[in-house]
Amino acid sequence: MSSSSDWPFSDIYPSQTEAVGDGPPTTVSSLPVLSTGNVVQIESRHTLDSTPTAASSATALDKSHVSQFPKLSTCRLLLAHIGAALTLFLATTDATIVSTSLPSISSDLNATESQYTWVGVSYLLTQTAFQPLYGKISDLIGRKILLHVSIIIFAIGSLLCGLATTINMLIASRALAGIGGGGIVSCVWVITSEIVEERKRAKWSQALSITWSCSAVAGPLLGGLFSGMISLVPS
Repeated sequence: MSSSSDWPFSDIYPSQTEAVGDGPPTTVSSLPVLSTGNVVQIESRHTLDSTPTAASSATALDKSHVSQFPKLSTCRLLLAHIGAALTLFLATTDATIVSTSLPSISSDLNATESQYTWVGVSYLLTQTAFQPLYGKISDLIGRKILLHVSIIIFAIGSLLCGLATTINMLIASRALAGIGGGGIVSCVWVITSEIVEERKRAKWSQALSITWSCSAVAGPLLGGLFSGMISLVPS
């Protein structure tokens, strides 16, 4: 009679052998079994053989994932982030630039109190609402193309804001500019995160975040400057 010690892997897989006496062999696992006398031995060779293959596949996937990130020099990364910061400055400043000039604009267009509020809210509303959509759209048509389209939409909306003759037209134009602004914000962060290595991503992201602080300060100042210059122009 064979014993459990005849199984060469019994010290590695002790729970995979079971003596069943004189009765029929008992299956203790869903794995294929080989019966030798009164001892049920579980064949685990296929599991052992598949382990190197799985490990090599995971290693290949990791290498291919790492190779997707281009290794750019510090100078090229700096130039890319300067351009991204200037583009981001357009979208973030537009949300605050009307804060100081809005009273003059509303009085010229005879806006009511509710319409006065919607001039600023319409831009922030569409900018926030459309940001989640741009991530999926960028996967379909590409990051740079979507960024260019967003800048064009933002420019058209801003142009219409300057040409607005009624308060309703101004609100609609601000909403259109917000759609482009949402695409600018989303695409800038996606592009900059893809061109920077993972271990350096936090440092460059913090440098790009300075744009938000600059726009919060520069927006009201530029708005007051532009409204003051317009007031000096003789009608």
